[in-house]
Amino acid sequence: YSLSFDGGVDDFDYVLVPTTNMFDVSDEQELTISANVKMDVDGGGKVFQAEASYGYRSNVDKTTGFVSLLVYNQYDIGTECFGSTDIRDGAWHHIVGIFDGSSMKVYVDGYIENTCVADPIYSRDESSPITIGSGSVQPSYTHFSGLIADLSIWNAALSESEIEEGLQTN
Repeated sequence: YSLSFDGGVDDFDYVLVPTTNMFDVSDEQELTISANVKMDVDGGGKVFQAEASYGYRSNVDKTTGFVSLLVYNQYDIGTECFGSTDIRDGAWHHIVGIFDGSSMKVYVDGYIENTCVADPIYSRDESSPITIGSGSVQPSYTHFSGLIADLSIWNAALSESEIEEGLQTN
């Protein structure tokens, strides 16, 4: 099964996730966000965000179609790591963003697309809404347009073999 999002600015869909410290990875300094996504040429947006509360998000850029992972440091400065493949082609894609405490990796369909240096994740207000398919609960251009399935968030940096295993089971 998958969740369908229309990406509307004023009339939009999202899943509200309870804000809980189980999404706080500031002690572990490890994070993996994985999902299967499908969208057409006009698709993209925020796949998962705990940005305002715990300092990270997963996204498909609506202009380029590139997958990204963003983390915030203690100075409230975000570092975003982008993949290099436009995945807005109407096919299912397995996307993964990994943070290991000092770097981020972006994978598409099991292939690493980019590695970026990043500062440690810093939890922010620890109370803002956490959402699937939306950048916020307010009208915004960042709402996701497309399908999301098999979303998983780990407080660990998965290995390449664990990512491949996930591809085979999905």
